[in-house]
Amino acid sequence: MRPLIALMVFALPAVAAPVPKGLKKIPQQKPDGVWHLVEFDSDGKGGSAENMARDWVIEGEFIHVGVKTEPAHGDKGPPNFTVIDPDRPNLRKWGSMPAIFQLVDEDTLRCGYAHDGRKELTECKPQMGVHFYVFKRVK
Repeated sequence: MRPLIALMVFALPAVAAPVPKGLKKIPQQKPDGVWHLVEFDSDGKGGSAENMARDWVIEGEFIHVGVKTEPAHGDKGPPNFTVIDPDRPNLRKWGSMPAIFQLVDEDTLRCGYAHDGRKELTECKPQMGVHFYVFKRVK
């Protein structure tokens, strides 16, 4: 009898209690838009974006570099920036490589992809084995 009373006194109110704002799932933003490359890092060593295509377009699961009609690293075939887990849409595949993106604010996008053969990329930061990009939204 006592365990049942303890359950009613402690567990049931916890189930019915509202979820604190800090624990609520924040809807994931999408990286869709036109972006201008401002920073590039390769393998955590820094780098220059000077000689790279500067204007990128992200539309759903497609990344277009330069001309919008030509997806990066491929033809007009299947998506090249695919969501691999609907619960974590910021973790993606860029072609066959694990990729990640983070919207810092509405005008700054950070993203990268691992080129070293790893199976997953979970941190959006410059590091060994990763090409890392920072973009500003074109308005």
